[in-house]
Amino acid sequence: MTRAALSALPARPDGGKMLRYVNPLTGGPVMTTMDLYAMRVGRGATTRPRRATYNVICLVAEGEGSSTVGDKTFNWVKHDVFTIPHWTWVSHQAKSSDADLFLVTDRSAQERLGVMRAETKD
Repeated sequence: MTRAALSALPARPDGGKMLRYVNPLTGGPVMTTMDLYAMRVGRGATTRPRRATYNVICLVAEGEGSSTVGDKTFNWVKHDVFTIPHWTWVSHQAKSSDADLFLVTDRSAQERLGVMRAETKD
């Protein structure tokens, strides 16, 4: 179901697609302290560098690629798990096919505290 929903979404200019899981009763985050997302990076695409005040745990659901987190670049494949610390620039690249990532963040807690901030490089 999630993969079908990602396929139906239009890609951003950098080839990425993002789907936020929401509480069906409130339309808000699934949990008051965590936000959950599914992300697809199109084959050969590299997402624009982004940083935010929240932390992210990334689980590779499908595909293979690489991520640049800060000044380190590393490769990943299906079932790998990695983290993105707060306020660290990150970009992802899919290799031979589309790559699907499942993201767990503390974004909603940061928003509730009024301290969430994010920026993207052009």
